[in-house]
Amino acid sequence: MNRPIPEPRKILRHYWGYEAFRPGQEEIIESVLQGRDTLALLATGGGKSLCYQIPALALGGLCIVVTPLIALMKDQVRALHRLGISAEALISGLTLEESEEILEKADTGQLQFLYLSPERLGNQDFLTRCRPWNLTLLAVDEAHCIAQWGHDFRPEYQRIGEFKASLSSPNLPNNKGLPTLALTASATPEVCNEICERLGMHRPVVFRQTFARPKLQYAWPQTHSKHKILEDSLATLRGKALVYTRSRSQSEQVALWLTKHGYPAQAYHAGLSPELRDLRQKSWMSHEFPIMVCTSAFGMGIDQPDVRLVFHWNVPESPEAYYQEAGRAGRDGGDGVCIMPWTLEDLKDAKDRIEEAFPPIERIHRVYQALGLWCNLAVGAGLDQRFDFDASAFCHRFDLPEKEVHHAMQILHRAELIRIQEELMLPARVRFVVSARRLYELRVQEPVLDPYIDILLRNYPGILDRGVRFDERALARQSGITAVSILQAIRRLEALQVLDFVPRSDKQGIVWITERLPLTHVHIPASAYTLLKEARLNRLQALESMMTLENPPGKVKDLHQDCRSQRLLHYFGETQSAPCGICDLCLENQALKGEFNGQEMQDFQNKIRPLLQEPTHVLELMRQLDPGPHQSAPSEIQRRTYALQWLVDQGIIQRQMNDTLLWIKP
Repeated sequence: MNRPIPEPRKILRHYWGYEAFRPGQEEIIESVLQGRDTLALLATGGGKSLCYQIPALALGGLCIVVTPLIALMKDQVRALHRLGISAEALISGLTLEESEEILEKADTGQLQFLYLSPERLGNQDFLTRCRPWNLTLLAVDEAHCIAQWGHDFRPEYQRIGEFKASLSSPNLPNNKGLPTLALTASATPEVCNEICERLGMHRPVVFRQTFARPKLQYAWPQTHSKHKILEDSLATLRGKALVYTRSRSQSEQVALWLTKHGYPAQAYHAGLSPELRDLRQKSWMSHEFPIMVCTSAFGMGIDQPDVRLVFHWNVPESPEAYYQEAGRAGRDGGDGVCIMPWTLEDLKDAKDRIEEAFPPIERIHRVYQALGLWCNLAVGAGLDQRFDFDASAFCHRFDLPEKEVHHAMQILHRAELIRIQEELMLPARVRFVVSARRLYELRVQEPVLDPYIDILLRNYPGILDRGVRFDERALARQSGITAVSILQAIRRLEALQVLDFVPRSDKQGIVWITERLPLTHVHIPASAYTLLKEARLNRLQALESMMTLENPPGKVKDLHQDCRSQRLLHYFGETQSAPCGICDLCLENQALKGEFNGQEMQDFQNKIRPLLQEPTHVLELMRQLDPGPHQSAPSEIQRRTYALQWLVDQGIIQRQMNDTLLWIKP
């Protein structure tokens, strides 16, 4: 007998304490609960995670969540644990014992959410292991990564469709396969179609929340005065700011310039240690340093409501990238300013970055050959093997430019010849390697070590049997002993050969997806090189046309060229939008046309509303607005004409046959 499914609102109230959903969430949840494959396009900060968490809790069983972001997995798992919900993340850096412990929880039905990367789904052992599980939902975050023509294509995402197709379960509705919810914040209609196709979605329901952010003011001035514009923007800042740059060195330079000019700014990029990145993120969130100068490494999965300024120091490579980064402003529904000053040199630099990202094939072959030597692999060896990778040491040893190596490895990754494991923080581990009896003797012989042995045994029950994760800072908080003293005692126990200690470390790695091939067999498919390069250049061209107000070659005139917001929305398939009224182009047009300001527009609406309760010809309306013998000046008539057109565009009044107007807004 099937158990009754709890109402989503009750689950929302019980776990999260909210009384109502955000716009769009409830319809998506209902679609998932009906067992329908669903694609949801929700704006950045639109509450994507609740769209799979609530139906998964209602359905029971286990929900698999696929995401490429390890930091986001950890944050989500911690948040669910705080709510008393069972969740785990299968990530790189876990020991075999830790991974097995998580899988056993899934085997025995103790897990409600299992977060993992798409690479895991290509593992045959994992597929065999999960077949008996009571899987009720597959949630795919950042679903645009599956689309070859999307702005962040990741080949490992294509394993998701293969994984879904290989599953069969009597628990699944109508034998249509595992119900799937795909989520993304930015995708064109073409990318949406590709997502549904590659995920094998059966008659998918697509929910497209509008991409419009009516309280974000876009300003993209062509100028060489970036420093002054940034300083002017920060002068009235009443919240947090994000300043996006395209390189680590540039983020450091801009942050230093701001600091010298009295602004509390810090730099954030992938070249910093995990500890320093975490510290700077916390100081930004706490408003100690409200200005973060960062690369695109910052922002994913971070939901801060009071970002009031997003400033782009450089031109991004696509409208999708710009929209995602700019969309971090005003997440609380408040105002936000999104400024992107640019020069023709910036546009050339953006194009050069794309060209640089695709080194000549012979250079890619050279990097592949060097990787084989770095890993000490003979041709035909290395299948599924992992090796630590130090980019600086690699480039020095083989006399290769670091940027070229980075881009070549990305192409080899997309060609599925190697897999790059991004830098991970591997936690410290400790294990006693002597018997309990020997430990007792040591505690008597070395009384100064006794309290340290005691807190290790009490806080890490498995420490006599296996290596356990160790965090001296957490242990210091629990015990009242300083972290330095704990580490000194650990080193002493290690010297006495009583304890094994593996310090915390940061490691990047590469995995050979195939055995090492002879260069004559190293094939780079067009989808990983030629076609991908073309798609990236086309997206940059689309963004450039929005900035310069020129039309891409072969394109007809863009009817939305007088508003930045309209141009962005048109790119994402929303062709019926009205001008935003607040971007730099709209404000310029209003100034040129002498349009009404906000209060004048309100007064004008109050005046014409009673006059348009019945269909009224536009000339009759103008006559009623000038009842005296003296007609208004032509400039005033023009202002009224623009205002009437704006009210028509907004759906407040309706233009009917024969130029009659009717007030239709309630």
